[in-house]
Amino acid sequence: WKQACLTSNSVLLVPENRSYLVNATRFKGPCAGKLRVQIDGTILAPDDPKNWDPKNPRVWLGFYNLSKASFQGTGVIDGSGGKWWAASCKRNKTNPCVGAPTALTIDSSSAIRVKGLTIQNGQQMNFIIARSDSVRVTGIKVSAPGDSPNTDGIHITASTNVVLQNCKIGTGDDCVSIVSGSSGIKMKNIYCGPGHGISIGSLGQNNSTGIVEKVVLETAYLKGTTNGLRIKSWQGGNGYVRAVRYQNVRMDEVANPIIIDQFYCDSPKSCQNQVIIAYFQLIFSSNYRDNCKNYP
Repeated sequence: WKQACLTSNSVLLVPENRSYLVNATRFKGPCAGKLRVQIDGTILAPDDPKNWDPKNPRVWLGFYNLSKASFQGTGVIDGSGGKWWAASCKRNKTNPCVGAPTALTIDSSSAIRVKGLTIQNGQQMNFIIARSDSVRVTGIKVSAPGDSPNTDGIHITASTNVVLQNCKIGTGDDCVSIVSGSSGIKMKNIYCGPGHGISIGSLGQNNSTGIVEKVVLETAYLKGTTNGLRIKSWQGGNGYVRAVRYQNVRMDEVANPIIIDQFYCDSPKSCQNQVIIAYFQLIFSSNYRDNCKNYP
């Protein structure tokens, strides 16, 4: 990594027909420029939580402070999450509620391209885009079993000008989740299912301020999800969600096609009832169709 990072127009290659077992690793920039991470083989995570590096409890493959870098190929990033899911308190309430690593994280970066990869079986979330600007994700597949806990497909936080296009996502949590500090998010040609739908939030946890704006979803198909289009905010929080547009969305076998939840409580204990101060501005444009479970 160090050599590739120091060299302009370099390629870090994971060859096809090869598999590599990689421990939790932070790949840090800044780099010389136009770095390409070409993944044509398979990258596997250690599968036992007991052997995980305690210095990186929430990260498996993390990339930081990059500019004009690309991640592409026909290969697979596999988080080997099975034992992590079994240890989750959402699978078994006698287990402690602790966090788990994210399979792929891109953080504090700009002008990033991600194309063609398969990301699967994340220990918790599969792919996080955090504190970044101008990120384009095209033609990727994200998958985890429908009962795998907290395995969000693509999670966008505190990021701007992010494009998701031609992506197929099926997980045990939100296919896409967009949380506070994010704006200029465009999604087009998105397949979602199984999962919890396409979500804004959760926002406002611990009485915080949550802001998301300028979000567009154009052409999406959701099948067999628990929710369709969802906004979720914690009681006691404040902020706003505005300039959101949904267009040409089709749903089949979706339990809750459109849901705005202002009493979101993702906790093993009950949440205190508090006043929330929030503002939502949504536009549902042409060609919204649903064939949903809970409605005739």
